[in-house]
Amino acid sequence: MGCFPLVPYSGPVVGGRFSFLGKNYRLPRTHHRQTVPIHGDGWVSPWQTSCQGQATLELALEHTGVTGYPFRYSVHQRLRLSPNELEVELAVTNAGQEPMPVGIGFHPFFPKDNDTTVKTLNPLVWSQPDSGGSIDPQPTPAELDFTAGRKLEGIVLDHCFSGWSRHAILTWPSRGYSLVLEADETLDKIVVFAPENEGYFCVEPVSNVDDGFNKMALGVSGHGVQCVAPGGSISGRMRLSFVDHAAIPQISEYVRCQRV
Repeated sequence: MGCFPLVPYSGPVVGGRFSFLGKNYRLPRTHHRQTVPIHGDGWVSPWQTSCQGQATLELALEHTGVTGYPFRYSVHQRLRLSPNELEVELAVTNAGQEPMPVGIGFHPFFPKDNDTTVKTLNPLVWSQPDSGGSIDPQPTPAELDFTAGRKLEGIVLDHCFSGWSRHAILTWPSRGYSLVLEADETLDKIVVFAPENEGYFCVEPVSNVDDGFNKMALGVSGHGVQCVAPGGSISGRMRLSFVDHAAIPQISEYVRCQRV
């Protein structure tokens, strides 16, 4: 398992360009294997260790805006580890002299077995950018609905969902353990990524939808991008907790009863 931060945006920026407050901006690709910029600068930048304890780690990143994302910002990431839990918090501050658009999130990777299941409320789905689908979210079709829990075997997807409960249950029956993923109110969208013929999948709590900057410019409701003033900040937190299988029915009922 691994995880990287999504900052200062989640997902792709279609065409490598966007408009914000009357100005046009271009973004370079963030990775040579990607055709468009994706997931911001944080996952491909070196971070500095600002504080380290026996069970905590704090990392910092200063982005000048000279290359990559054209705004200046600073990021702090705090990780706290306990015997059965990992909590990660991400905070972004506008270090420039003008407002900047921001989205954040986390991109954890998990092993995928034949019996791995995901369970969470995901009532609305966004079409993949450049797919020709609706620009607004639509009711999630049955084949992408994880409310009752679904095995990932044979499923190929890379979709962003809105209205999720901010709780997801990931289960590996053959391994004998389960994990509960929780996120705070900032990370009110989720991306489920299950590539074809790979032994991993991702469940990513995020604040903005794919191509959020361009959706914001078009006035699409629910894009999730925040306009952060100079000196302003946004933060988000994710918790991953290993749980006993005996607790899964109670946790599942809690997730099912959440209102979107």
